[in-house]
Amino acid sequence: KGSSDFQESERSLVACIAHLNSVANFKRKGRDDLSCNILESARDVMHRCATGQIRGAARDAAQILASDVVAAFDAMRSYLAEVSTCIERVDPHLCNNVGLVARLVDWEESWEIGLRYVQQADMFEAVIGVVSEFTAAQTMCPALITMCEDCDVELFLVLPRIVLLSFLSEPSSKRTELVKSLIPHRFGASADGSVASLAKMHPDLQTLIDHYNETVCIVE
Repeated sequence: KGSSDFQESERSLVACIAHLNSVANFKRKGRDDLSCNILESARDVMHRCATGQIRGAARDAAQILASDVVAAFDAMRSYLAEVSTCIERVDPHLCNNVGLVARLVDWEESWEIGLRYVQQADMFEAVIGVVSEFTAAQTMCPALITMCEDCDVELFLVLPRIVLLSFLSEPSSKRTELVKSLIPHRFGASADGSVASLAKMHPDLQTLIDHYNETVCIVE
């Protein structure tokens, strides 16, 4: 699997799946720009989990994100291998093939998540960092465990606050990437239109950081 020929063949297969997705996946966006880099990043994350480089709750979250990418690719590859033996049964109007469309829908959804939260290293580190923080919060407040198990509506009020507090405690950490994706209008735009660094943070956000630090000093 590590040979250059295998890697090139796999990249070609992913490119073909992406093109197939663009013409047959009528239930989603039909994206054709999801590259093999997503799959490679997911495998790298799974390797880091297997070798103990990522541990605890962060490991569980990382495995879910990465394994979904790999599983969607494997399902798509297995489907193509299966229909290759009975190609005459494939409807030439590709969107009429229920099995194909179902696997493409799963592939695009999983790989879009992989593109955003696995391939982008800083975002990946931000997400698993917040998961670790949330797990630590559960040990101090067991009610959070019940909220998760019951999918309590209050969870969706608590979780954004934990994300924000995690950012406020370390505004220069990689967790900032997650906050930037949620409130990009609170960060200045760089020359190329992307979200800029903390140097261009909105004054209101800086004020919030100052208030947080003042509160921590009072509590301590």
